[in-house]
Amino acid sequence: MKERKTLRAMLNRKEVILTPAVFSPLTALIAQSIGFKAVHVAGSATGLQFGSSEPLITMTEMVAHAASIVKAIKIPVVVDAGSGFGDPINVVKCVKEFEFAGVSAIHIDDQVYPNRVHYLKGITRVCPLEEFLTKLRAALKARTDPDFIIIARTDARKAIGGTLEEAIKRCQAFVEVGADAILTTIRDPKELEILRRQIPNIPFAGNFDIRSAKLIKETGTAFVMPGSAPIFVACRAIIDHYQNFMDTGEVTSTPELQEMRNKLEGLTSLSEYLEIEETSTEKDSTY
Repeated sequence: MKERKTLRAMLNRKEVILTPAVFSPLTALIAQSIGFKAVHVAGSATGLQFGSSEPLITMTEMVAHAASIVKAIKIPVVVDAGSGFGDPINVVKCVKEFEFAGVSAIHIDDQVYPNRVHYLKGITRVCPLEEFLTKLRAALKARTDPDFIIIARTDARKAIGGTLEEAIKRCQAFVEVGADAILTTIRDPKELEILRRQIPNIPFAGNFDIRSAKLIKETGTAFVMPGSAPIFVACRAIIDHYQNFMDTGEVTSTPELQEMRNKLEGLTSLSEYLEIEETSTEKDSTY
């Protein structure tokens, strides 16, 4: 699959891959139009998009959502696969389903399953290391396309009683098992540098806020995934619009809004569809 080969090649070249969080096919099209080389389907943003919460999303829902985004764009899609949606046999199905859906990479974390909404309050629990390694081995064995990237994530640093030492221990184990990249929730630059010194030869991924090229280079970061901010930005604008409509009963049409409509219609191939109709069903129509 072309997108997977592209992403694998970027990883092999040790490129820094900025992967914005998208929560719909439309937002993925916007990201692609701006020039991003890959996108990230974050679990938290998807949960909000569904009017629910990430821990309540089923594998079927997440795969279908990811597939709709894959179909809309021509760049690689990285997906949050949570804790793999269960035990090793569920992880095997998870890998096969995302692979069949055309996804280029997934990340699987070591949180307890079923996931708990308390992690959104900063109360995170991780499963025993060997339990997660069994799931990771199953995931790596289940893929049929060697270009399908599997990223192992640990939340051990921010878990209850978590330490940097435990995070390093787990990441080292992920490397030994054969993960393609590791993802941590560590954001502190000093801790990231310590982690990189202990684990020097594997791509990093994270939702940390990278603010300098120097830090990116020093940590060897491959995937920069800055969380689910886009859905908050979008919803802020929508709330303002709805509130104005509620207060005034009016929807103001401005040149800026018309310009945005034209842009979105362009991204969704409206002109191509119009051309098809003009040479077929609308060819001899009279108005």
